[in-house]
Amino acid sequence: MSEVVTWRRKAGVLTITVDRPQARNAMNADVWRLIMRALDEAERDPEIRALIVTGAGGNFVAGADIKEFVALDGPQAEARSRAIAGHYDRIRRSPKPSVAAIDGWCLGAGFELALACDIRIASDSAKLGYPEIKLGIFPGTGGTVLLQKLIGAAAAREFALLGEPIAATRAHALGVVSQIVPAAELAAAAEGVAAKFAALSPFALAQAKSVLDAMLDADMAAAREREYAAYRACFESIDRVEGVAAFIEKRKARFVGR
Repeated sequence: MSEVVTWRRKAGVLTITVDRPQARNAMNADVWRLIMRALDEAERDPEIRALIVTGAGGNFVAGADIKEFVALDGPQAEARSRAIAGHYDRIRRSPKPSVAAIDGWCLGAGFELALACDIRIASDSAKLGYPEIKLGIFPGTGGTVLLQKLIGAAAAREFALLGEPIAATRAHALGVVSQIVPAAELAAAAEGVAAKFAALSPFALAQAKSVLDAMLDADMAAAREREYAAYRACFESIDRVEGVAAFIEKRKARFVGR
């Protein structure tokens, strides 16, 4: 088993942990491949009744690994967007209910990963958000549309347009997370919710999830097409090149609006 993602079984619950502490658990191709493998394993095994998704080393996931997409052109960025949105959708639409246990940074791709889960529990030190706008792009792998579906237009704009990390208390007030606990109690809190799922009818849970997902998916396809096209346009912009360069060079970006 790779060290960048681990998973373990306990009492009908599969806990999937992103473990790249040197990169604050940033998502890369290996992380995605192994998360999908863990999900495959869970869905094949009737003994697994629920999932927990979390991160190691005091962070959930601090975003995508920028090294993997810094050189993409527009068509490549759109293809990547579609592929990764499919991964998030697989988690969201899985018949196995899932809990995101969020500590530390939960940004960008990590925030989208948390949103793909059914229940989100945060530590009192968690910071959540979409900082992509500061790179001259936006969360274009499904996250913009999904966030608005989950918490409404006004709250989604606070995340997507400002790009500032939001404290767990604010995220709770906006309905993004359902519970805040001290960091030392986070694992136990997530396990408690997962245990409740594990004690319920897997069939009834799967049916209920299918209905909830159908309601979320209504009109989502058209919005996603607009999202993918806009994400591609961002990757073809001068501002995207400048934003990413400024991030890598640790300086303030000088955006020109095209």
